[in-house]
Amino acid sequence: MQALKGVRYLSTSTVKHAVSELSVAVPWGEIRGKVWGPEHGRPVLCLHGWADNCGTFNSLIPLLPQEYRYVAVDLAGHGFSSHRPRGVFYSFPSYVADVRRVVNALQWDRFSIIGHSMGGNVAGMYSALYPEMVDALVLLDSYGFLPTDPKEQAEIMKQGIDGLLQFEKKSEEKKEKIYSYDEAAKRLSGVNPSLSKESVNILLERGLVQTDGGVLFSRDFRINLKNIVRISLEQSLAMQSRIQANILIILAEDGFEKLFAEAEQKKFTSALLQAYRDQNHKVVTVPGDHHVHLNNPEAVAPLVTDFLHTSASVQKETPKLFSELFVPVPWGEVRGRVWGPTQGYPVLCLHGWADNCGSFNPLISLLPKECRYVAIDLAGHGLSSHHPPGVFYTLPSYVADVRRVVDSLRMTKFSIIGHSMGGHIAGLFSALYPEMVDALVLLDTKQLVITDASKTALKMRQGMDEMIQFEKLSKKKKVYTYEKALERLLAANPLTKQSAQILLERGLVPVEGGYAFSRDLRVNFKSVVRFTLEMALEMLPKTQPNVLVILAEQGYFEKKLASTIQFLKETNHLCLTVPGDHHIHLNNPQHVAPIISNFMRTKLTCYSAKL
Repeated sequence: MQALKGVRYLSTSTVKHAVSELSVAVPWGEIRGKVWGPEHGRPVLCLHGWADNCGTFNSLIPLLPQEYRYVAVDLAGHGFSSHRPRGVFYSFPSYVADVRRVVNALQWDRFSIIGHSMGGNVAGMYSALYPEMVDALVLLDSYGFLPTDPKEQAEIMKQGIDGLLQFEKKSEEKKEKIYSYDEAAKRLSGVNPSLSKESVNILLERGLVQTDGGVLFSRDFRINLKNIVRISLEQSLAMQSRIQANILIILAEDGFEKLFAEAEQKKFTSALLQAYRDQNHKVVTVPGDHHVHLNNPEAVAPLVTDFLHTSASVQKETPKLFSELFVPVPWGEVRGRVWGPTQGYPVLCLHGWADNCGSFNPLISLLPKECRYVAIDLAGHGLSSHHPPGVFYTLPSYVADVRRVVDSLRMTKFSIIGHSMGGHIAGLFSALYPEMVDALVLLDTKQLVITDASKTALKMRQGMDEMIQFEKLSKKKKVYTYEKALERLLAANPLTKQSAQILLERGLVPVEGGYAFSRDLRVNFKSVVRFTLEMALEMLPKTQPNVLVILAEQGYFEKKLASTIQFLKETNHLCLTVPGDHHIHLNNPQHVAPIISNFMRTKLTCYSAKL
């Protein structure tokens, strides 16, 4: 890890997500914090709310894209950061100056910010003062600014000044109160009743310091005093208009808005929200309380993930680079796409029936960047050649194609991510060549298709009859407009419009008068190669890699995998169910990407030296 001037990384733990402790020198001491993610990942600064600390992001960050570099700081007077010097006020401008000190030490010239509550207000002001530095801004139950009625400013300033002077007199006479841990937890829960017990424990990790006889709260009690530096609604809107970043505002149904009891104050929040909407920024409301990102991070993580990945500046500065793959085979070529560094650990991606390698476009961009992903169009799909006339498509023939590809690429040890039919091919390949496969990820699928022995003959006959009948028919393909092709694909699959368009990039070929589907219609026929449950259970033990099975709640296979899942669980493999449909990895990749990333980083031998 490169050492930056003025920055110290005090310790590192290598658990599910590697975390480093950060220390940045400031004139009165240090700003402390935590760091997640790769050193050269896209930088994201995380700013907590009033009286919290950077631990407030512990639950959320593991659910966000892992290729980013997240730095969450304890604002001055909070957590493990130094308190401001004696006699000094806490104000938003001073917090903004602290943020500038931190990003200067980190040598960041452009980054994103996620801010909760007061941290969102600091983020909003920073983005207005330094608009060229912030490319994306996420406000968690925050409006980015906290306007004050000009009529009240004088009284608020007086209260703040009097409060500080009174505090200074009391602090000379009164020692800080010492608590047991349980007493401290009870006090924090009393002040923040919406916090879950787990959330209280998380905040207390950095919210307490040991002392003789118990613990003390680490925060400076001056943060409780009235903030004497206020801005009006007019100033807030003027600042808001200066922000160049894309902005996502996530409000909690039972959150900050309910703290505004007076109608006049609610007018301020309404005006700010309307201004965001007028500038085409996104405002959403989710179920939960003010600390929803800490208590229920899964409610906000998908929204934040989508926003970070789709913001225009992110797309411009971090293009998803890939190259087109061509592998010669006896009847033509197998096509595909390749992402990642040439020397990265190889991961083969196998798509489902009637799809193509574009199925993995959204997912791969969220997976560890140090791997090299090879996603192929299986024979008869996408841009790959069709099998010769009279030839069946079967699992063994697909396995032979995979072997041709990996031999051509000189992949002797690799992992496989397989969706649906691609999972069946991956399972069979792993059973036949167990020494080659390090880890296996199955997306809403099982390792092999199971057929009742009594139905084998019927299924085989159906496949043969379909082939013979097909050979008698005209081979002229039906021509569609793009819109009609899109309509047909959407009718046949539970896909979003965007996902369907991704698949059609390789799923259509231009012909005279419009487009034709690129896939071979023979892939629709019943397979003439069948496996019984007994055969499958004989093959499963031959599979040596670590296995992760991710099933979709509204998918195709959840209720059909009892025997396979039981076997995998008995052999200590990981089986999980997530919300979503059969194409969860394509429609909502953020739901599965963190699970796959964690699995890869903890199971692959290529990471063993790092973990």
